[in-house]
Amino acid sequence: GRCLPTTRFDMLIPGDEIPSWFVPQRSVSWAKVHIPNNFPQDELVGFALCFLLVSYAVPPELCNHEIDCYLIASNDKKLITTRRLPPMDPCYPHLYILYLSIEQFRDKIHEDDYWSDIEFALKCYCCHSLQIVRSGCRLVCKQDVEVFRDHI
Repeated sequence: GRCLPTTRFDMLIPGDEIPSWFVPQRSVSWAKVHIPNNFPQDELVGFALCFLLVSYAVPPELCNHEIDCYLIASNDKKLITTRRLPPMDPCYPHLYILYLSIEQFRDKIHEDDYWSDIEFALKCYCCHSLQIVRSGCRLVCKQDVEVFRDHI
């Protein structure tokens, strides 16, 4: 068997459209992932989130935006990661893509006797010049990893 991704990974890239691989979300800064009851636990690898961001900080160095990502499930809110973004070209859209391995949540999932709906929220508290425009998410399965590797 091949190794599956077990660590958090994120990147910020220029882009104005969330890729179709992600499920579009109604909310701007919240991404909701539904896990079907019959979904095999051993097939789940992680969660992929994508947020469309626009910075209006001029000059870009004015604020290294700090963003927080939260996990919300079973009426529990937990800070997962805090990230300081590199300077972004003002008024140009960027995609913030974040992969979270199921390994960091597996104990919690078993403790709460399986979550069916998991929500992630992206927040920025440093200033008011970063706008979160849209979001998308995807449940990452072993099959997704295999397809991705086949195309590299």
